[in-house]
Amino acid sequence: MYKRSNVAKIGGVFNIEVYDKYGNLKIKKNFNNSWTNEGMSWLMNRSFKSIKASDLSYYIGLINSSGTITASDVMASHSGWTENINYDEITRPAWNQDDPVESGGVISAVNSTKRSFTINVDSQSVYGAFLSSDNSKSGTSGKLLAEGALDSQIDLNDDDVIKIGYDLRLQAN
Repeated sequence: MYKRSNVAKIGGVFNIEVYDKYGNLKIKKNFNNSWTNEGMSWLMNRSFKSIKASDLSYYIGLINSSGTITASDVMASHSGWTENINYDEITRPAWNQDDPVESGGVISAVNSTKRSFTINVDSQSVYGAFLSSDNSKSGTSGKLLAEGALDSQIDLNDDDVIKIGYDLRLQAN
């Protein structure tokens, strides 16, 4: 019988900072992602098959409603939540990760420069974030790689700025 001696875990953490229109830090939170089946399959295919330049672009989006995040969610169908598109930027901002770095048996790919969303509507809430291969606001094509829910909503006002980073980690057990 085959015995596993070393199993790898992959995970991610979204990092959110919210600033008011004057640049004052209001909120700072980190929360783990949940991988979608589609995202895990896509990562395996891209890791062990040919990689095209178009497969290396990922974008961060905001989750607009509380609800259920499930492994079966895809960009075309995620009935447990909706996307927040109430920000000034024309498209979802790119996740531009730094080169992977190994430290203590953990390999991390982080984006040292957080991506900004400038809110353009008063009195709204954000409940989480997601990572997609589609940069279109409200876009339903592309792959939904990962999604994460905050432990509590973040309430926002017009001209608040949300800065989001995403750290991807691979670790052997």
